[in-house]
Amino acid sequence: MATVGRSLPDEPSVWSAIREVGERGAGQVVVTAGAKPTMAWDGKQGWRLAPPSIKALNPIGSGDAFTAGLVLRLVRGMAWERRAVGEQRQARPMR
Repeated sequence: MATVGRSLPDEPSVWSAIREVGERGAGQVVVTAGAKPTMAWDGKQGWRLAPPSIKALNPIGSGDAFTAGLVLRLVRGMAWERRAVGEQRQARPMR
């Protein structure tokens, strides 16, 4: 992850980087990883968004489509639980 200047080989290291970016002032942080779960921080709570299991015919543009849907819901002021519904159906808060 270029933002923190180091590799992030596992979920604990990603969460550490998310907290670090949040401490730098980011109000919300989203880290996508292709077919792996997306991890997000809303400024108060962490979220792990598991993608649906599908057979991708061509993944080109998938990340862009995900980001567009997420940003649309963000602009509309939707809560994380509702934001994730259109993109990844299994949004679970991390404790």
